[in-house]
Amino acid sequence: MQISADTRFEILDVIHAYNMAADKKDVEETLTYYVEEGQITGDLSTGKGHAAMREDLPNIFKSEVTLKRHLVNNVRFFPGEVEGDVKVTYVLLVMEAQAAPLSIATSIVTDHFRLVGDGWKIVVHHVAVDPSARWLVKAGAKAVEIIEEVKDRLS
Repeated sequence: MQISADTRFEILDVIHAYNMAADKKDVEETLTYYVEEGQITGDLSTGKGHAAMREDLPNIFKSEVTLKRHLVNNVRFFPGEVEGDVKVTYVLLVMEAQAAPLSIATSIVTDHFRLVGDGWKIVVHHVAVDPSARWLVKAGAKAVEIIEEVKDRLS
């Protein structure tokens, strides 16, 4: 299946809008980019469907104690496993945007998109955090506390 330039741009727009919703930690906006039975899998995960995601996303967002920016790089498009679906892989770089300019984590994301009505929606958002960043994800809150303490002492 050939993936048209228009389809690629439409999907990229969803990816960027989705990641900006994650920057804002906006659960309801985030859900608008998923099919009703959508799910996040991998190192960060939710239950399946909007109701389960509505319960699980706040905990994911809380783990990012301060403002983060989710930056998308190295995007690749492939035909999906289901006829008409599109699979997209990209490198996600998560940057600290409040405490100090730091790279917090990198991961490989694989999104499965489906055309629903007149727009593309995420069926599965799979996050594989890179090994070098797994400990940072777990220690993120403590690192932010230390940075804030140092900033307070220096000001």
